[in-house]
Amino acid sequence: MMPMLMLKRLWVRVMSESDNYCACVCYHPPRPVYQISVIRELLHRNFEQINYSFPNDVMILAGNLNQLDYGNLLVDFGLSQIVT
Repeated sequence: MMPMLMLKRLWVRVMSESDNYCACVCYHPPRPVYQISVIRELLHRNFEQINYSFPNDVMILAGNLNQLDYGNLLVDFGLSQIVT
């Protein structure tokens, strides 16, 4: 089992009068010391938990993902990719 400290991510919930947001900021290094499947599974579980707890919130995944395949998150949670 990989120590969770090696998987760098931060969740923040922001509430306003009109909308609520749950945002995950994540860093996935170019050469991780963990198996890629670990972070994909962890992010998927996190999004499931957030979606269950706050089903009306806008969900955001941001950060430096260094070519991490996160296509399953786009499909499973209806996210859109915006690259800037």
